Amino acid sequence: MDETGDGSMTNSAVPPPGPPSRPPTGASPMYHDERPLFHEPIHELPEPLPRRKNTWRVWVLVAIAAVVGIGSVLFVAFQAPDEFPMTEAERDVVVTVDDIAEFIDVGVEVVEETAIRYVYFDDSYELVYSYEDEEIFIGSSLSVAASTSDARIEYLTLTVGMDYGEGIEAEDRGSMLRWGDSSKCVLLVGPEGPVGNYFVARKGKKIVHVHLVGVYFDEREPFRELMMPILKRVNVHAR
Repeated sequence: MDETGDGSMTNSAVPPPGPPSRPPTGASPMYHDERPLFHEPIHELPEPLPRRKNTWRVWVLVAIAAVVGIGSVLFVAFQAPDEFPMTEAERDVVVTVDDIAEFIDVGVEVVEETAIRYVYFDDSYELVYSYEDEEIFIGSSLSVAASTSDARIEYLTLTVGMDYGEGIEAEDRGSMLRWGDSSKCVLLVGPEGPVGNYFVARKGKKIVHVHLVGVYFDEREPFRELMMPILKRVNVHAR
């Protein structure tokens, strides 16, 4: 069941510790000059979501091919997904840099920004967005699986045994946001303090995934302010 309760905290997203390179807007400053900067994104991130998340599909089909000896199964297993640019409506169901810019100033020099729709052999698809500048990383996706059981497996691949990066630990923040049939919300913490967030949720055949580095939310209300409008659009998102 979707959670729609109110939060009482009003602080917004906070950039990681370190003196600001430019004044934050709408963010609660938590800068400490004695701490090192966390401006550079952490590059020990998961592999691109479509290929990593669907690895289980490949190996299931390989196992089937080994048993029944059907070469065409292997062809399907390793067939690359079709790729299409996201539409504006599709961008509305993932977290983008425009959403984060409502809370903090973001860099003007974009290193990379991609927004792609991947369509797979079983008619499942993923809307995958990533953004990186010299200070922050944003990874966000909406997956629509072929079945609820497939979605459960994909959810497990995103929540069990995750490696968030060298020296990065995950602190549970489930109380900030619970959504759908299953969800996981954590604060990513490095040696010098918080560095980002990781949120995954499944509702039926849909899986929402958000990975932030270089900016973090550690209070309920601002995180809900970011996520709830997007999740409401996910609710009505059609195949």
